[in-house]
Order: sequence, then structure tokens, then C-alpha cells
Amino acid sequence: EDLLLKVYDQLKKRALASYDWRSTIRYVSITPTEPEGGTGDTRYKYSAPVPSDFLKVVGYWADSARQVPAHNCVDTVGRTMRTNMQSFVLGYVADVKETEFDPWLDDYLMIFIAAEASNIGGVSNDWKNFLMTKAQNDWFDLTNKDYEMAQRDEVSASIHQFEFH
Repeated sequence: EDLLLKVYDQLKKRALASYDWRSTIRYVSITPTEPEGGTGDTRYKYSAPVPSDFLKVVGYWADSARQVPAHNCVDTVGRTMRTNMQSFVLGYVADVKETEFDPWLDDYLMIFIAAEASNIGGVSNDWKNFLMTKAQNDWFDLTNKDYEMAQRDEVSASIHQFEFH
């Protein structure tokens, strides 16, 4: 149990970074103020640190309405973003608290941790196999559910596909 508590945070971050889960995506306006320097890379004029809860990039935009992509205008290396833009919007997967998860992400986190921790817990090879297979299958099922829920506003209201009768 102590060992699991020691690796929990790292495993949680890996599970969250495995997909752009809708409940983990955050957007923030970035105004780089630090001059790029010391890296030897003269392609960029500015740099800025990523947010403290940053796990991975979802996208970059040149405008606050996120209508103008800026994918090739920002380069994230480690915990630093480099750019020639004076400001941009960063979309990213954040290391969010469990209370902010959608229920299916909570389900995935549990099976992901069980599968990953099976290597350190003295679990039989048959159970490891079962857990790894279940984690992979659940990932596909739950990422599809996450995508469908993220797109539900684009579905006609007359369909009522997410209402229970």
C-alpha cells in the first residue's frame, strides 16, 4: 500500500496524459515576457513557462476565441514554450484533482493503476494479462465515450440520445 501511494501521482499523470480527456483540458492566455536566451536557439524571440499543472499540449491559438490555430508558431520543450508571438492561447491537459473528473475517467484511472501496479504487487501473470487487456479495452471504450460527450452539443436536440426515459 505504501509503495502504491508513492507511485500514485506519477501513474495518475500518465493516465491523464494518455488522451485529451474533456474534464482535464484547460485554456490559458500566455503573454511571454522572458526574452529567449541561453539555449542557443535563435529562431525564437520569447519564451514562457508552461502552467504548473501542465501535462501535455492540446493546441495553440492566436486568438482568444480559439478560431485561428497557431500550431507551428509555438514550440514546447520540457517546461518552456518558445515563440515569436507576443501572445497566444495554450490548450493543455492539466493534472486535475479527482473530484474534477468525469465518472468514466475515474473508472479508467482505477483500471490503469491496477494494471500498472500489478508489476510491483506480486500479481500472477494471468491477472497481469487480464488487467492489461482490460485497461486497453477500457481506454478505447472510455475515450469514445469522452469524445461523444464532448460533441453532444453538436447533435440535434431532437435526437435525445443522452436522455434517460
